[in-house]
Amino acid sequence: MKIKKLDLWSFGKFHKKSLDLKEGINVIYGPNESGKSTIHQFILGMFYGFNKYWTKSHSYRQEQDLYAPWYGQQYAGAIEFEDGGLVYRAERDFNKKQEDLKLFNLTENSKVDHVDLYQGSRTPNMGNYFLGMNEKLFREVYFIPQLALEQKDIETNDLLNFFYQVNYQQSNSQLGAFQKAIREKIDSYGTEGQSRSILGSKIKEIQDLEDLENKLKLSLYQDYGKRDEFEKLKREEEEVREAIQDLEKQLRILEHQEEGPGRARRMYEIKLTYLKKKEEAEGYQTQLGRLRQAEDRYRERDRAVVRQVGLLKGLPLVFALAFLALFLGQGVLSKKVMMLVGCFLVFLGLGSYLLGHFLQTRLEDYYGIPYSQIRQDLVKNRPGKDKELEKIKRAYSACLEEMEFLENQYPYLIEEGGLVMENSKLREATRLNRQVMDRMDERTRLLGKIKDYEHIFQDEERKMQRLQESVEKRQRLEEDVADIRKDIGALKKIQEKLQDLLSQRQRVDQDQVFERASSYLNHLTQGRYVRIQGLAEKVEVQMKDGPTIPYKYLSQGGKDQVFLATRLAMADCLNTGMFIALDDSFNHFDQDRLALAWDLLADLSQRHQIIYFTSRREEIPNLPCHKIYLGGVDE
Repeated sequence: MKIKKLDLWSFGKFHKKSLDLKEGINVIYGPNESGKSTIHQFILGMFYGFNKYWTKSHSYRQEQDLYAPWYGQQYAGAIEFEDGGLVYRAERDFNKKQEDLKLFNLTENSKVDHVDLYQGSRTPNMGNYFLGMNEKLFREVYFIPQLALEQKDIETNDLLNFFYQVNYQQSNSQLGAFQKAIREKIDSYGTEGQSRSILGSKIKEIQDLEDLENKLKLSLYQDYGKRDEFEKLKREEEEVREAIQDLEKQLRILEHQEEGPGRARRMYEIKLTYLKKKEEAEGYQTQLGRLRQAEDRYRERDRAVVRQVGLLKGLPLVFALAFLALFLGQGVLSKKVMMLVGCFLVFLGLGSYLLGHFLQTRLEDYYGIPYSQIRQDLVKNRPGKDKELEKIKRAYSACLEEMEFLENQYPYLIEEGGLVMENSKLREATRLNRQVMDRMDERTRLLGKIKDYEHIFQDEERKMQRLQESVEKRQRLEEDVADIRKDIGALKKIQEKLQDLLSQRQRVDQDQVFERASSYLNHLTQGRYVRIQGLAEKVEVQMKDGPTIPYKYLSQGGKDQVFLATRLAMADCLNTGMFIALDDSFNHFDQDRLALAWDLLADLSQRHQIIYFTSRREEIPNLPCHKIYLGGVDE
């Protein structure tokens, strides 16, 4: 495919402008704004138009309006090109919704009617038929813009998209949708590092459950140590209880020897009665101390404050009743007076409630307990509390009186000091009785400690239940994660199988493109960079001395050279004989590499028609080429 002539009848700044092109290298040069980019876009527009190829709607790119003619109403042009030994002429009308393309075979002097110029497009499109590629592939391979402005292409998906477009463009509609569905399904699961994704959230939840289980296990391990202490206390309590039984048995034997069986039984009952009364007296004494402490803890002035809080919180109800009475007797006062009185009552009610709430909060902050407890201790059911206190006092006094009676009646059972030492048996009974009392005190202490452990073991049961629930939940999550990973693995295998099937239909060898691009880059950099490798965002170059450098770390000139070498390699491997259009592509090349770039284009011009646009006269090579000067901006 070679372009022979361009006729810009009315396109952008040009009006009735014709350009004749030749084989080999064509250099179109002129100062800035002389129309070089306009001609560059004219070539693209003649083959594909300016419709948005990536949408199904009949909409246009901005170039449709950008290159509208400056003169007259006609928006049209023509192009002559050679393809397959035949010369064609195409005439296109660019006006929106009036686009038309007429195609003529100049070799046979006939109009071409057998070509469907609307295949896959809403506007006339002859690029797919004559160039053998869609607009996207043409723009990414043969239509090379200013490199500094388009460096992002190679950083994203230039090479990857090239192989995809070249090898699968005939079936990419269905296969692309299938690949997209697989990719979206994989992406929907997310990754393990994405805490908000399906997979990542489940893994994070598993980790949280594992942390919880470790904490529960550590706590249970500590509780197990307390259980050992609990068992030790139980053994000690059992030993003390047995010791008490042995001592009581000795007392019974001693009393039986002195007074006979009846006396021993009666004395044992007396001792039990005394101990029970003593235990009851201690309980009553504890209750009295608790009641007195509950009252003594409050300041005297706070007792009045508690009553004030209750009064202040009750005032809003009084004011509400007063307002209701005024409302029912509204014939007595005017509406204005009623409104003023009502507002006043509302203000007073709200103020009294807020003051009561403030006093209540201050009491709670000072004593650190709820107001309901304070009120219960000081105000609520006061007569009942006094009655209960009096009842406890009477019961406590009764116990003390009975204990005093037993102590006076049987002094040897209680204290050694009041005992008349008549014989050795009496002294032995006193000693045994003292040991019984000591053992009973020790047993009471041990039983209190044992009771303290009950809440620990209740908490232990709750921890065991939480641990079991956590383990079961974690196992379910691990099964879900395993299923997701299995699903992702199966989807990736499908992707690999699909890629294997597609690779069997490749028309361009990737290794060949990389090998040729590496050769071009080696030439452009005088051997500094010897190899290009990687697709999509992983493009990198290998230096002569061995290390590789990612594309993004190269200088602007280095990036342009990698980009140019890649584009030219793709163009040469895809279609030998196709024209290549470059627009100011050497802006960041120094003089040495500029000469090397022109040497490379001179070699490619043996197989391709080269159309180069530049604004720098000094950039034009000292090589055999066809030069076209556009003149000044007013031409």
